[in-house]
Amino acid sequence: EDSITDLHRGKQIGSVRTYAKVDGPLTIGSWLNAVRKGRTFFSTGPILDLRINGTLPGSIIRLPAAGGTVTIEGSVQSIAALNKVYLHSNGKVLKEVPMDAAGKQGKFRETIRVTESAWFSLFAEGVQDRSLDGEYPQAATNVIRVYVGDQKIRDRASAEYYIRWIDKLKQMSEAWPWWRSDREKAHVLAQYAEARAIYVQRASEAK
Repeated sequence: EDSITDLHRGKQIGSVRTYAKVDGPLTIGSWLNAVRKGRTFFSTGPILDLRINGTLPGSIIRLPAAGGTVTIEGSVQSIAALNKVYLHSNGKVLKEVPMDAAGKQGKFRETIRVTESAWFSLFAEGVQDRSLDGEYPQAATNVIRVYVGDQKIRDRASAEYYIRWIDKLKQMSEAWPWWRSDREKAHVLAQYAEARAIYVQRASEAK
């Protein structure tokens, strides 16, 4: 009993996995190519499927400036009960996915009108379950982006969140005592600066 308790005291290495939809036979190359295309979801157990107009996560759909309709469909299967299964759009809950009585299977399909550029992602979560390698069931798909005309997808709060994270990483990196050279340290800090400038620009473009 003690060994089981110790085993599930925290996350095990490999308990959170990335799944990718590959084209053709499964090889290292086909898996990496699918990851580059964003055809992925992460999971500690639940299996998710999300499609918009039949396209997979990582896809981009373009609508005219006046907007248009899209068909969104998704499903979730889990060996552990789930109590939160949501379709997110631009960081907000767009729809709660109906589940069966056990909270282990659910699906939906509906057509909606989109008038502003947005991203969509399917998310699932449950309570602690020792049948899993991780502490509790959780999964989320990569996003599908739907662009309306020339509208960009921007969110000030999200951009400012990443700016704070980059500032924290920069502070930690500056204090790190085991750099192999000043050149290596300068290279990493320059990457932080480049990333920060991107998010500052995106914050300024948000409504």
